[in-house]
Formats: sequence, C-alpha cells, structure tokens
Amino acid sequence: MRKQEQRLEIAPLGLKRGSVILCGYSKEWPRLFRVERDLLKDGLGKLAIRISHVGSTAVPGLCAKPILDIMVEVSSLARTEKACSRLERCGYKLKPRKEDPVPGRLFCSKDVNGLRCFHLHVTEAGSAFCKEHLRFRNVLRKDPKRAQAYARLKRRLSKQFPDDRNAYINGKAKFISEAVFNREG
Repeated sequence: MRKQEQRLEIAPLGLKRGSVILCGYSKEWPRLFRVERDLLKDGLGKLAIRISHVGSTAVPGLCAKPILDIMVEVSSLARTEKACSRLERCGYKLKPRKEDPVPGRLFCSKDVNGLRCFHLHVTEAGSAFCKEHLRFRNVLRKDPKRAQAYARLKRRLSKQFPDDRNAYINGKAKFISEAVFNREG
C-alpha cells in the first residue's frame, strides 16, 4: 500500500471532505482507476464480478471533483458487507448503512494524505443502481452536448454550494434522471 500512497501524492486527486471544487479533466484519471481497480481485484477476489470507473472522472473532457468514483458489482451485498475487512485492507472505510440514504449499495471512501481521493459504490450486479450509473456515464461519453450542459450545471452548482456537497449532489439529480431515463430537460 505504501507504493499506492506514493503514486497518489503526485496525482491529480484529492479534495477536502465535504467541499465542492471542480477541476478540468485529467488524462491521469483512467490510469489511476486501473491501478485502484487492480488493487480492488486483488483484495476482493471472487467477490467482485466487475469493477467500473463511473462518475465524471470517467468521462473524457468533463470537469469533475478530483475524486474517482468506482463501482464494484457483487453477487450479494450482504456477503460483501460481512467481508468488509477486505475493503478495509484496500484502504477503504465503509459508511454505516444507517447513514447512507441510497438503497441498494454499500458506500466506502478512501482518503490519502488527509484528502478524499476515492468513492467506492458496491452494488449487486444488474441492480437499478448499477444500470443507472453505467447508463449515465455512457450517455455523457456518447453525447458531447449533454456532457457540456452537465459541465455548465456542475460549475454553477459548485459556485453556489462550495461547502455543501449534499446540496451540490441534489442540484444535479433532475439532470441525471432525465439523462438516464432519456427525457429531455
């Protein structure tokens, strides 16, 4: 794990917990995802069916908070929750279920040098959560106009809510829903 931390010291990742600061797309993000994916594959073994790069850092050219969102698909959330020590060995901290308002996922985070660098979304393969996150990422990758509109919204919200991550997230919900369910805004 020491090598991982040394690599991240120079990487374009990391944000103070709770703050909303956007930066331009970094070509390093896909490489950093692959490094983290390999760490998770080793740590989770057969529990992980698929590991995907999701969120804005997974969309070339899109501005984003410098935190990688990673989704791990598993066959059983309950079995994975019982094996959370594997996630902890990879450096992740599990958010207690009662504090996570999103059904159908386990949420973990990983800080490096006191800065939030990774969000890990663990969900059952084929779940609504899984399908919606992959669909949104793919819509933004395929539709530059929609990605630009999303970037404009994110910039406006980050200026409006620089220290309120929940308000920032809530402000994006309608746009995301319209993109996922193919409705025009």
